[in-house]
Amino acid sequence: MGKSNKLIIILFPLSIFIMMFDLLSVYPNVSISIYAIFQSILLLLIIIFLLMNGDLKFKFYNPTFFLLLGFLFVVILFIPFSSNVNKSMFEVYRLSRFIILAFVISLFLKNVWREEYFIYIAIVMSICGYLSSLSIITDYFGITNFSLLYLRTPAIRQFGILGECNFAAGKLGIFLPFTLFLYQYYNYRKTSTKALFFLIEAVIILMAIFLTGSRMGGIIAIFSLILFSLKERKRLLRLNTFFNILFVGTVIIFIVSIFGTNIATNSSKISFITNRYLDLDIFVKTKGELIVDRSISERIECIKAGLKMVNDFPFTGVGLGNYIYKVKDYSSFVFKYSHNTFVSVLAETGFIGFILFLGIFIQISRQIYRRYYTRIYKDFYFFLGVSFINLIIMLFFLHDFGNKYFWAMFVPLSMYFDSEKLFTG
Repeated sequence: MGKSNKLIIILFPLSIFIMMFDLLSVYPNVSISIYAIFQSILLLLIIIFLLMNGDLKFKFYNPTFFLLLGFLFVVILFIPFSSNVNKSMFEVYRLSRFIILAFVISLFLKNVWREEYFIYIAIVMSICGYLSSLSIITDYFGITNFSLLYLRTPAIRQFGILGECNFAAGKLGIFLPFTLFLYQYYNYRKTSTKALFFLIEAVIILMAIFLTGSRMGGIIAIFSLILFSLKERKRLLRLNTFFNILFVGTVIIFIVSIFGTNIATNSSKISFITNRYLDLDIFVKTKGELIVDRSISERIECIKAGLKMVNDFPFTGVGLGNYIYKVKDYSSFVFKYSHNTFVSVLAETGFIGFILFLGIFIQISRQIYRRYYTRIYKDFYFFLGVSFINLIIMLFFLHDFGNKYFWAMFVPLSMYFDSEKLFTG
């Protein structure tokens, strides 16, 4: 790749950056998101570059791509058995767009990407975490009101520029591991100022996750910190790490002392958010027998309805996107999705489609795991893996079949990893 084309590598990090705006419309009551507009522009630039590249590398043999095509084929095959054929056809069109997007990005990566560029992904994801977390915290303190971009009235649970509390917590959980990676990356190199910056940012992201009031976000945050502590257990006892943590603790105390009055004023907000976590604790301690929060019981009902659909339509499913049309036959609580992406896919595509869909996740995990043990940038692959697990946790608690980080980041990376082995081996 010539010097004039080196700047082209920023197209992939840019496409990752704009993913956090996937719920923000270009205009109120307009269904087109800001992400869709800018991603189309970036995709056009990528295609132009690929067409102008005379030495285009391309291989058809790609396990991740085969799984995607297999999943698409099964979904198309079972359209006639759908509860609503028109809805299934629309979802097939949507799925096709996801696959084309992933393929084009992976093709771009095959031709321009190098392993040392992964630091750019970490930096961009960290920037996303910093900006979105600050928007949540400033919304809480009344400094800003980004919630008005999505709602007409202020929200008790905060989501800032990310659009919805639970989805905000999930996205922050995907960002967090990259911030932890950059902290240890600069800490190893004894670049104290940069290491401190990312350590403070990690604390800010954790604060933002708490303010979303998402119990799923709490699980993701605790899980991430446990994995980080286990990986860094020997280095956490070093003197510079101790002083870093001490400094961050001092900053937190300073912030609390400044905004203490405001926190007390918003004590009802804090109580509401805290009670959500306590309700989950009660649910776990009673093994599900005592459900204080109605949303927990509703989620359980949604999942049960999806599993009943699987029992009645084990092979064909009810049709991709058709959960909403069948749930009324299985539950008194009618909701448009099952609050669990995997249950939704199982109910809508049957066992064959679900196995292929699950196979994509297994293939991505295999590729990340293999590189963690075989490449020199193993620390990056470790935190990339943590981020992917956090995404899986998010999809387990939410229905987000069209998750942009899955289709436009992890899937293309897996396809790139598949082909990279062919080109370098």
